[in-house]
Amino acid sequence: MAIQQALNGTLDAKTRCGQGCDSSTTTPAIVYFPAGTYMISSALVMYYYTQLIGDATNLPTIKGMKKYNGAYLLDPDPYSYGGASWFTNQNNFYRQVRNFILDTTLMANDAHGVHWQVSQATSLQNIVFNLVEGSQQTAVWMDNGSSTFFGDLIINGGGTGMFMGNQQYTIRNVTFNNVGTAIYQNWGE
Repeated sequence: MAIQQALNGTLDAKTRCGQGCDSSTTTPAIVYFPAGTYMISSALVMYYYTQLIGDATNLPTIKGMKKYNGAYLLDPDPYSYGGASWFTNQNNFYRQVRNFILDTTLMANDAHGVHWQVSQATSLQNIVFNLVEGSQQTAVWMDNGSSTFFGDLIINGGGTGMFMGNQQYTIRNVTFNNVGTAIYQNWGE
């Protein structure tokens, strides 16, 4: 919560496209994380047209705390009450996350690194996912959406590396270490 509050004016600005907006903004955001460990107790919600960029030479770590509220570290398309997503998945453009370590090792057995219900102009690049070996944790959970790019990912541990129900995605240079199932294809085109 403290990190999300510290990012007010970028991730939570009233002029940006959040819940109920669907897919338009006049105020994009690039949020830079210097090296360090960032302990969070709930998901960092990425509004429409948000890029999270970590120090490429010394990757910052975003780590979920033991008492965690929710299932994801990063969430660019949260579910509202009643189960609907904030954004129409096929219109959920302009999301990038790069240069991070995402760590769920203190979180619940069924936690996820990233809820990636997105579409065109989106990518996850240069990310190390550290999950609990033998758990049901998932690095990337994407059950709907359209096009995206994954590159230079390392997934350590967990039950599923990538749960993918999406279409038109490109994957390059992904390494799976001690993962129960590397890629689970829920559906796709």
